[in-house]
This record gives sequence, C-alpha cells and structure tokens, in this order.
Amino acid sequence: MPISKQGALGPLEVIPVDGPTSTTVKNRDREWLGLISRAFGRAGISHKAAAAEMEIDPGLLSAQLSGAPGKHLSWLRLGKLPPEFWQEVILLMCEYHEITIGQTVQERTDMEVGKLFREALQKASAM
Repeated sequence: MPISKQGALGPLEVIPVDGPTSTTVKNRDREWLGLISRAFGRAGISHKAAAAEMEIDPGLLSAQLSGAPGKHLSWLRLGKLPPEFWQEVILLMCEYHEITIGQTVQERTDMEVGKLFREALQKASAM
C-alpha cells in the first residue's frame, strides 16, 4: 500500500468572486451613462426635453442616468431622440473606445472653429 503524506498549504489569498469584475462593470456603466449625458449637452438637448422625446418622466431619466439600482436606459426609447443626439453619442462612443471613423471629435471641432472663423471674416469684410 502506497504511503501518502499531507501537509499544510500555508496562507492563501481569498479573492472575492464579485470583487474587481463587479467594480469594473459598475465603473464602465457610469462612464457609458456619462456619455449619454454629454451627448445631450453637446446636442443642446436638456434632460427634461430628452425625457419628453423619450416619453418618460424626467425623474426616471435622472434615475437611469445616475445608475440607480433597477433603472436602465431603453434602447427603443433612446431611438426616439433626434439625429443631433445620435451624432454626438456616436462620436463620444468612438472617442471612448478609441475608434476613428471618418473624423475624430477634435477634427470636427477644428472644422467648426474654422467655419466660424471664416464666417466672422466674411462679416467683417462686408462692413
């Protein structure tokens, strides 16, 4: 019969199952919700106006954007928002994930500044 010897393993680190992964997900969720709020601002849409477009109560939208437990944004309701919102949220998502499609946010901003500058020069020369 073989002889077996058992020994102590020594101290082991206890790693909670829902530790870092859960925190990472919550941080990512907050960042994504922040993109939605930033897109509202960039598109010139107040939270109250967005809630009206989405046909929900402004308080519910606020709870959803704050990541309150059990509250989430509906893709179908977001679909009711105007194209200006979608343009901004798509650019912000691309920036967040470091994806370049067509133009970056900085390139778009530079183009807008250039356009405003040209318009100002034209108005100044017309005076």
